[in-house]
Amino acid sequence: MPLPPVIERLKQKAPPSELGDWVRRNVFQWPDAKIKLIPASFHELFARFGVYLRESSVLVAEKPMDDSFWKSAPKSQAFEPVLIHYLEMELRQRPDDERVLWSLAGLAVYHCDNDFGREYLVPLCVKDPSSVQWLVESAMRVLYDSGRETTDDLRRSLERIETQAPDFRVVLGRYADGTDKALARAARIALQVMQGGRLPDWRPEQG
Repeated sequence: MPLPPVIERLKQKAPPSELGDWVRRNVFQWPDAKIKLIPASFHELFARFGVYLRESSVLVAEKPMDDSFWKSAPKSQAFEPVLIHYLEMELRQRPDDERVLWSLAGLAVYHCDNDFGREYLVPLCVKDPSSVQWLVESAMRVLYDSGRETTDDLRRSLERIETQAPDFRVVLGRYADGTDKALARAARIALQVMQGGRLPDWRPEQG
């Protein structure tokens, strides 16, 4: 069956046995290839997103030419629409899959989606409350890069987490007093927002 043009080109980049490694080296290498576009304060966030997006990209690239997925995949010249189609299909099948959730959140944050990927990050925070660091940083990145106010959506997200993890504020308090500086800062901001405050007037340093 016909492949999207972008996939045909991608499969020509390397033999099948080496294609996965080629994709990992060349796709979603944000901290390296686009370091000037990403403030240093968000390098760790985007590095994390990149890990999951590269693995999702490998899975798309390595799909056999006769895989039924290609019947519905967009016949796109660009890779991202094909990847998004694949991730959305996976999300319907496995709504708790961490790789899928992280990948979709990464795309939303990178493109400054108004909801900063919160629908994908909330379940990750319920499973692992320390992921609140990435939820807060995602909201801050979209606010400061796009100017779109994200505080209220962040508050709603934190409240939603709390309904599923009743001890969430207690855990945030422990994080706020912890030795992990980035997590402690995010926890303090989360608590401030949950108490009615706004995201702080803070500008990230450039890379």
